[in-house]
Amino acid sequence: MSTELDGFAGQADIQMKVNRAYGCTRGVESWWALCDHWHVWVPDHEPLTAVQAALGCIAAGGVASCGVGTDPRLMVPALSAMEQAAAPRLPYLGGETIPYVAILASQNTMDFYGTALTCWDGVHGANELCRHSHLQSSIVFDDMLAPDELAAYPVLLLGNAACLSRVQADQIEAYVRDGGVVLACHEVGTRDEWGEPHPAPALDALLGIRGRRSGQGAPTLEITDPALRAAAGHHVTFNAPHTLAAPADDVALLAHVVDRLSGHWDDFENLAHAQPPAREPGLWLRSVGRGHVIYTGVDLFATYLNSPTGQIRRLLRHLLVSLRPPAITLDGPLCVTLNARRQGDGIAVHLHNAPGTAYAYPNPPRAGYLHAPGEVNPVHDLRLRVHGLPIKSARLALSGRPLVVEDAAVVIPRLDLHEVVLLS
Repeated sequence: MSTELDGFAGQADIQMKVNRAYGCTRGVESWWALCDHWHVWVPDHEPLTAVQAALGCIAAGGVASCGVGTDPRLMVPALSAMEQAAAPRLPYLGGETIPYVAILASQNTMDFYGTALTCWDGVHGANELCRHSHLQSSIVFDDMLAPDELAAYPVLLLGNAACLSRVQADQIEAYVRDGGVVLACHEVGTRDEWGEPHPAPALDALLGIRGRRSGQGAPTLEITDPALRAAAGHHVTFNAPHTLAAPADDVALLAHVVDRLSGHWDDFENLAHAQPPAREPGLWLRSVGRGHVIYTGVDLFATYLNSPTGQIRRLLRHLLVSLRPPAITLDGPLCVTLNARRQGDGIAVHLHNAPGTAYAYPNPPRAGYLHAPGEVNPVHDLRLRVHGLPIKSARLALSGRPLVVEDAAVVIPRLDLHEVVLLS
């Protein structure tokens, strides 16, 4: 299964996960126009960008291929750097992902709701949120929502999947009742699989929604839950369309939303003549069977791709980790991407130092070709956190160096570009 990196090496992670979800048996890759600068083939290229593309693909379980539009001999430095980086890591390419978050990439929603690009932004943004939170993610499609297929994943991110059939809604409810956690946003489930409005939104009963109307201004969440407020802060503002929903009586309210029609917060809060805006329910948790649903009226994931903030990232991480702790996570900066896969009797954990992924995505990229900044500084003293898995030993795959295991954590003293940590 092959796709194209579209001028942005940071897309490697999400593209490999989409490709892996198709289940093709001969591997996955992403093609890349190696020396295409702003839609012009050029004789020079930055080798570090090429290396980061190759490592990003390998870390997520695929390989990078490329094409050139000039004399290929001029590309030898970049091609050689890619090969030297990839070759020793290819033995650790395969294996089954350690499941944690499943992200729904809904083709029905892309086909029949809004624009395909906007819907794709939600899928891509969900993956970026998980990457920056050091939470393992995978992709699932519309035909993969049966409870037995979702059972391996503790968490399902529906996001703003507006187009869902009644059958899919029943499958999602069964998954929750069996112990799954679902996070849903904005207009999720308001339309059927053909884009026609449901008489009553398909998931509203499950999500605890009694009524909906469209928001008018800029939404700011005011966190009311003490633990969530300690993690994410008092306010989380979004630059996105949103829904104002009325919750059922059995939800646990986590935050109010302030729907501001003015660009200035002070106009509402501090001026003597101002009328304070209403506080309405904006984020809540509902227990259903052995599982939980989380709903917020803001389009959380598309917003994060285009207007990322640390508050959004900390909000999502706390919501998920407090309900379902991941088997493997990382203490380290958000520029480090984590991917963990089973190999033989152990686990291969890929750690990729990719600072370019921490920048807001250039959307749409078109002629905005992005290179690496020219250098990547090493990261020190990372700690892999392992929950529920008995780890006997750990070592670096490429050097064979043993690592210290203490208090269910593996200490990685230094990460340059990419390491594979083997857990036994």
